[in-house]
Amino acid sequence: MVDLVKSLETCCGCGACAAVCPHGAITMREDADGYVYPEVDSGRCVDCGACLSACRFTTAEKRQPAAVYAAQWRRPELAGCASGGVFSALATQTLAAGGVVFGCRMQPEDQWHPVLCKAERPEDLNLLRGSKYVWSSTGTAYREVRDALRSGRSVLFSGLPCQVAGLKGFLRRDYEGLVTVDIICHGTPPPRLFAAYVAELGRRRRGRMHDFRFRVKERGWGLYYYYYYWQGDKLKKRCREYTRSVFYRLFLSSTLYRPSCYACPFAGRGRVADLTIGDCWGIGREHPELDREKGGPMSFREGVSCVLVNSPAGRRLLEAAAGELETAEVTYESVARYNQQLNHPSPRPAAREAYLTAFRQGGWRAVERTFLRRQWYPLMKEYVKKGLVSLKIVRR
Repeated sequence: MVDLVKSLETCCGCGACAAVCPHGAITMREDADGYVYPEVDSGRCVDCGACLSACRFTTAEKRQPAAVYAAQWRRPELAGCASGGVFSALATQTLAAGGVVFGCRMQPEDQWHPVLCKAERPEDLNLLRGSKYVWSSTGTAYREVRDALRSGRSVLFSGLPCQVAGLKGFLRRDYEGLVTVDIICHGTPPPRLFAAYVAELGRRRRGRMHDFRFRVKERGWGLYYYYYYWQGDKLKKRCREYTRSVFYRLFLSSTLYRPSCYACPFAGRGRVADLTIGDCWGIGREHPELDREKGGPMSFREGVSCVLVNSPAGRRLLEAAAGELETAEVTYESVARYNQQLNHPSPRPAAREAYLTAFRQGGWRAVERTFLRRQWYPLMKEYVKKGLVSLKIVRR
């Protein structure tokens, strides 16, 4: 029987091995911490090796970016996007040409477990917009991509870099109609932990959670989140800065990612997808002349994306969507300076195991208690500083 998981650091949970198995011998299972790994049924496995050939986590072909752009979607729907709306522009172009788009969705009916799914109508794209700072399942997406390509339809596939590598390993050949987009990924916490966090939010509000978005622009482009919840028959909303969320803080400090994220082979200049997209953080320092307030073509307040063009297919799609986008060529270094995952994987904090142990033993509340116990002094300084800033504003 094949040994698929030789070490936790070399399995990203992309599911390519399970999707490609001709005998259905592989199932993706959660471990004690909620991270997903393949499990092989010895009664069905015939040692054909299809799963091993599909795994591209350490063997995927990578390319250097040929060009880098700052970009912003021109449509009003930009407000619903996490950054500059490039994915939406590419997806809109793909659907207009009769293609199908695959991206990540997270809904209450999915138990707050993100999953890759397809969109075939413009109105379906809203579910795929926005950031989901949680590990996502590929579900049946790989097979659906293959079916669409075999039927002659063009496909835009957007996912984590490891999921793009998994798709290529599953397909085992190139398709002219396929364009892949990977995101600049920090790492992925387990869905079980996020679901527990959301449940605790609902409990504290004495309501039922309806929606959660990690990135909103009600206060401008930045690290804000909001959530909707039902109290009786009333739908209420809260918008908060990331500092108000322990989950958000732990995500940004790379504390609860799966082990493979800390050894990610895709966190660097070599890219596995045709296009790479992410937030163009730091553009106000690097290229202030592009801001609309200074006579430039883009509104920095509304969010700006960076786009790495890694292949001719990626360039062709970006050019096809040019009428939807404001773009300006920038350097790789100016983007990587504010996106460290374009330089190296996220570091593995020493406190990671303490938080995982707390969650196993006491659920989300135990995680928050651990956070407050370990971070009380920095938190105290932060709140005192905010209080002094507020006082200065009042005095003025």
